[in-house]
Amino acid sequence: CRIGIDATCLPDLGHFDVVVFNFPRTGEPSIEANQAMLQSFLCSVRGFLTPKGRVAVTLKQTWPYNEWRIGDCAKKTGFRIVQEYPFPVGILRRHGYTHVTTDNIPHQVEGLDSAQTFEMSIVLR
Repeated sequence: CRIGIDATCLPDLGHFDVVVFNFPRTGEPSIEANQAMLQSFLCSVRGFLTPKGRVAVTLKQTWPYNEWRIGDCAKKTGFRIVQEYPFPVGILRRHGYTHVTTDNIPHQVEGLDSAQTFEMSIVLR
């Protein structure tokens, strides 16, 4: 597990079967800026996946996250969504998971129960 890394410009950390990016966001309210961040991440991660590697991105399914059009971001960067499933927030909370926001203001986070994980693979040509 690595933290504190710029996901849009990944350093060479080797090759991975799975790369997980839970609840990405730029901190800006702009839908376009967040789409650009997702696309930059997907372009950056391509070189670090094993041949059958996958990327898992989890997003809340509330506004504005559901406007980011993750399927379009995937397609534009040569990925395709191969599986979509609910983020297991209940199970993770039982094991001590707490969601941290980028605004550093303690408050109840809404929308985690509707969060979806989108698993993607590189489109083979």
